[in-house]
Amino acid sequence: MGEWRRFVCWTGGVRGVSPQEDDFALLPPHWNIDGPAMANPHIAKAMHMNYKNIIGAHSSTMQGPLLLYLAAIMFHADWCQKHPILKNIPVLTDKTLLAELKKLVTIEPNQSVPCAYGVPSFVQTNNLV
Repeated sequence: MGEWRRFVCWTGGVRGVSPQEDDFALLPPHWNIDGPAMANPHIAKAMHMNYKNIIGAHSSTMQGPLLLYLAAIMFHADWCQKHPILKNIPVLTDKTLLAELKKLVTIEPNQSVPCAYGVPSFVQTNNLV
């Protein structure tokens, strides 16, 4: 669970949401597919393109966080493609694969990510007091 919470904090920061605000409890980008993400050929190809060395060395421990990182890259792909360094992320250079992956990413609740973990709504009230 620790990796998941760190990722939510990171994603919130990327989206410009302060973790001190009550609306911080937003879902991170994630895959909107049925079944295991790695069973999807587009996701499997992108994972191999971006993370083959990490997966080879730590497949059992890193696959989950890397799938979420890849979903975040897809969700923010338009912005990343304009960045002088991020535009060179391997998956962003394959336009056909990029188009397919962008169809699969969401920030809406689904079976695999049913709710957000963030700062409870009473935090802003406590900040005011």
